[in-house]
Amino acid sequence: MRVRDPARVQRIIETAADLFGEFGYNDVRMEDIATRAGVAKGTLYLYYKDKDDLFLALILDRMTRLFEQAQARALRAKQPEEKLLVVVQEVFDYFRSYPHIFAAIQRLDNVGSAGQMEALRGSRNRFLNMTSGIIQELNATGRGAAKDPDMAAVILCGMMRELLFAPPHSGESFPEQIVDMFLHGVARVKTP
Repeated sequence: MRVRDPARVQRIIETAADLFGEFGYNDVRMEDIATRAGVAKGTLYLYYKDKDDLFLALILDRMTRLFEQAQARALRAKQPEEKLLVVVQEVFDYFRSYPHIFAAIQRLDNVGSAGQMEALRGSRNRFLNMTSGIIQELNATGRGAAKDPDMAAVILCGMMRELLFAPPHSGESFPEQIVDMFLHGVARVKTP
């Protein structure tokens, strides 16, 4: 049995990311990835059964990186409100910088196999669990009142996902707006 070379795997994934970002999923062949990565086409098939398998590995690699980065920054924030903003900001910054990764995730949502969907769901669940934990922490301070932190996490992530489809607006900060609406609602109660 052949042991995977981590450096080669990472080179293949980085090359695939570049090519998918440059040309889109449909216009990239395994031969293109092999050539640019400097490996034989057969080597790709030792690591990945097909282009879809490589594509999923790329998505999971990027989602893991994003999760670890958001988690590390959130842990450094003092208040749960700050932690929520950090998580939302990290997600926005990442997907605005790498729109092809967001598009790739959308593609998997629409045409992915059951196995791919399960792997993607596992990656999403890490984000939901982290967000739910922050919401529970907010509740514990008395500044939050989410009856179901898990459902609240799904709602917050849904808000982010939908706004990632929106074109960026200059002068507006979607992350701050999302967290503000999430925490305070869309209607302000007027005090006498």
